[in-house]
Amino acid sequence: MRTWRFCSAGVAVVSLLSGCNLATLAVTAWSPYSRSALAQALPDMTYPIADAHPSGSVTLNKGVFEEPAAPGSASMNRVWLGEPRGYGDLDGDGDIDAAVNLIHSRGGSGTFYYLTAVLAGDEEPEALNSIFLGDRITVRSLRIESGAIVADLLTRSATGPMATPPSIETRRRFVVENGKLREVHHLPPPRSTGVQ
Repeated sequence: MRTWRFCSAGVAVVSLLSGCNLATLAVTAWSPYSRSALAQALPDMTYPIADAHPSGSVTLNKGVFEEPAAPGSASMNRVWLGEPRGYGDLDGDGDIDAAVNLIHSRGGSGTFYYLTAVLAGDEEPEALNSIFLGDRITVRSLRIESGAIVADLLTRSATGPMATPPSIETRRRFVVENGKLREVHHLPPPRSTGVQ
C-alpha cells in the first residue's frame, strides 16, 4: 500500500508497506496546503507585470528582477517583492493563496506599486495579472477577508505634488474571477488609529 501525506513544510512522505516491513521515503514536493511553502516560493516566481518588461512578465531571483534600463545605461530596471503580503483562500478551493505587493523602478524618480494574486495550484503556485496601485505610495496592509484582497494604502490627491509624502488613507478591494484579478470597489478607510 502506498500512502501520500502532505505536511506543513511542503514535504510529501511516501510510506511503502510490504508485509511487516516499512520503508519511508521523503520527497520534496509542492504542497498547496502549506502557507510556509507558498511564502518560500514567492521570491522566485514569474509575475505578469506588463509595464516592467517588453515580454509582459518578469522572473524574480531571491525576490528581485534587475537589468539595465537600456543598453549601456547605468540606470537599472528593477522589480522587487514588497511588504506586506496577505494570505488566505481567494478562489474558494480551500487552499492558501497570497496577495503580493510588487514594486517597480526604472532608476528615475518614479516608484510604482502593483498588486497581484498568487493562487496555490495543484503542482505549483501561479501569479495572476498585476493591477497598478500608484506611484510613490505606501502600502500599509494587505489581507485576505472572505475571499477578497483588502489593501489599505496611503496616497495623495490627484493634484498634489509627487514630492508630498502620501497621507490620504485609501482602502481598495480586489477579487479573483474567472482566473483574473480585478478591483470591485473602494471601501471607506479604517476607523481605527492605524493598521498594523
